[in-house]
Amino acid sequence: MKKKISIVLVVLLMGVFVVGCSGEKYYEMPQTTIKASILADGTLNVRETRSFEFHGDFSAVWWKFGGFPKRTDVSVNSVYYGVRGDGTAMQKCSEAEFKDHWREHGGAGPGYFSIDKEKEDVYVFFKAYDETYDFTIDYSIKNIATRHDEYSELYWKFVSDGWTADSENVTVNVKLPVPGGEKIVPGDNVRAWGHGDLGGTLTFHPDKQMVSAHMPHVSGDQFGEVRIIMPSEWMSEIKKVTQPMWNNRH
Repeated sequence: MKKKISIVLVVLLMGVFVVGCSGEKYYEMPQTTIKASILADGTLNVRETRSFEFHGDFSAVWWKFGGFPKRTDVSVNSVYYGVRGDGTAMQKCSEAEFKDHWREHGGAGPGYFSIDKEKEDVYVFFKAYDETYDFTIDYSIKNIATRHDEYSELYWKFVSDGWTADSENVTVNVKLPVPGGEKIVPGDNVRAWGHGDLGGTLTFHPDKQMVSAHMPHVSGDQFGEVRIIMPSEWMSEIKKVTQPMWNNRH
């Protein structure tokens, strides 16, 4: 079952930024694939693979994780990168202690990532020149989902606005915590809405316990988000709240 995605305006929650080394250059993002699973305790586990087509000399990208509700806790589990299509395995990055001056220049060097806890940014360092790289970041967001008397809810911006480049071919798959003996019934016990550029679709996959969103194009000044409503008891491991957590932003 598919339905069209409409457009609304919201604040920036998470973004990706890129820095080059020198000279005139630009980059494109031809594909992004996000695989996520929401657990019964309200934790969202995310594995995002984003392709960057670099034109010129580049040395770092960084994800901005600021803007989530205060009760959430974001942790980075692993970071990988590699040249797309060269047949070699992606390189796992080691973590380096963040230095404040890296916000302006420098870095830990290729093969490292670093977390700026004060700014809530995650930096990935590499070396690329006129190449297409894939970056995979695996992270978890605790307490992102909420439970109410009548339903449980996931409301998540998986692509933010405020970028200097557009995102093409964005796909996000969200696996739901369906209890044993139950199943997704679209429009009945599970409902979903998406927001982003025109042309996107939402698809239910009851056999895979999953909801998918696909956006062929997300402009740099637009965003992609998904809101999923499911039975309250599917989030059996979290306490009920009286209002959405998104009313309590930083």
